[in-house]
Amino acid sequence: MKNINFFVIIGVLIFSQIAILGQETPAGKKFAENFWKAISEGREYGAKSALDSLKRREPNFDASKMEKALADLQTNKENAKETSKNNTRAKIDADKILTDLFERNLQTDSFTKPETVKNSIANYNQMTEKILAMDRSLIQDQLDSSLRYVKKTLEVFDRDKDKLISRLNESLDAKNSENSYLELLLRQSYWDNARRIFPDEADINSAYTKISNDIKSLGTPEEREAKATKNLKDKIDAERLPKAVLHDVKLEKWFKDVFESQTSLRGSNYTFLKVNIISTDYLIKRNELTGIILSRSRGAYIAFKKPDGKCYHGLYGIVQQYVGGSFQGGTLTADFNHQEMRCENVNK
Repeated sequence: MKNINFFVIIGVLIFSQIAILGQETPAGKKFAENFWKAISEGREYGAKSALDSLKRREPNFDASKMEKALADLQTNKENAKETSKNNTRAKIDADKILTDLFERNLQTDSFTKPETVKNSIANYNQMTEKILAMDRSLIQDQLDSSLRYVKKTLEVFDRDKDKLISRLNESLDAKNSENSYLELLLRQSYWDNARRIFPDEADINSAYTKISNDIKSLGTPEEREAKATKNLKDKIDAERLPKAVLHDVKLEKWFKDVFESQTSLRGSNYTFLKVNIISTDYLIKRNELTGIILSRSRGAYIAFKKPDGKCYHGLYGIVQQYVGGSFQGGTLTADFNHQEMRCENVNK
């Protein structure tokens, strides 16, 4: 048994030496040098070609280390390709998210609902979290571009904010007041997202603080509604019929008769109260090419009462067409700019 083991050991040593001798042939050395040079330069196909040639020339060559080196190079290249693809995708995603965050519409309208605004703010917060989770060094160009846009928006921040707050404070209707409030919330969200993504920008942090303090000062929905209701009452109390520029009994009666007959035909059921003439003379309309007279008109503010018992004044005109050398009839213009007023103030 000992003799058998001895001969086995001798055989292995001889085989190993033969392999070594094979690896040390000039051709084998050249292929090995070419292989390691290709590996160091990251040339996958060059390394594979050198290894294949070496294996064909030196069948006994132990290529395990070289095969591992080639496999590592291939894996690294695949990883690099995947990383590059992921980086490109991340830049595209970042660009879209930042555009949606900072180039969005911040205005509301009469159809905007609180729940819609709440959901939008939650969605923008999620977008912000996605940006914060990204490698900033990878998306720095996209961040720089967005920061420039935000800085431009910052130039009109105070003007837009103050205008919106003024509109809210002067609102005559609770719904319009809340629309302005919802828009302020959207704008607050904008600056909240901006300060989180650009925490080192003092002016952006300041904008968020300003608008947050202003929103807090506006009170509860009930307080805002009460203010709008009071604003409307104060306006109606103060409303007066604009002063007349002249008094002409005949002309005033003409306005009264035309107003009563034509609003009745329209089914408005207005009750005439008073007319104040605001044009000193007729406004003549001519054909632009020939200069031929087409019509003439006079304007007046008329106070009236609607079927609900409330009083209003509105701007009206009477138009007469020029036919056969004379002005004919009189057509009352459509209702325009009705303003509610207290009935007791019609003659003041």
